[in-house]
Amino acid sequence: MRSIISVAVLIYQISFLPLTQCRVYLPTDANLIGQTCLQTAKPDLCVSSLESVPESSDADIKGLALIMSDNVLKGKAQDALKEINELIKQTPISSNKALLACADYYGTIIEFHIEKQAHDGITGNQPRKAAQLAMDDTVYLVNECNNGLGFSPSSPLTVMSASVADIATITKAIVQILS
Repeated sequence: MRSIISVAVLIYQISFLPLTQCRVYLPTDANLIGQTCLQTAKPDLCVSSLESVPESSDADIKGLALIMSDNVLKGKAQDALKEINELIKQTPISSNKALLACADYYGTIIEFHIEKQAHDGITGNQPRKAAQLAMDDTVYLVNECNNGLGFSPSSPLTVMSASVADIATITKAIVQILS
């Protein structure tokens, strides 16, 4: 009797052990990016942004929020800051006050709102609300920059800034899903 039980346990382990060692992809897993992004204001931008980062295919919702903040948003803000710094170099000192303010705003966005508040709020080192407020503050500072510059809606910096604001809004929506 004891040997029959031992054989049954062995057969069970051989049959089902490989299944327990594999990740099972349920339909919700396979489409987590799509399902998450449908809960944002700009689902298509959300999906394309997340799919541009290979790690997002294996991420949970918290991971998607981190990728959107730490990779996508930070990258777009850094690109906008580079553009601002190039414009500062090309503009006479007497007329670049608004550009200098924008450079300060984007420095704050990157170093404080993204790298500190959003990251810590998403990872749990601060309340999730801190990450949400950081995204609101990011949109506010982007708008302050645009208003101060008065560039046309089609200018490269205005387009870049709009993208930063859109990604911040999407990031906030994903963080809200976590709350």
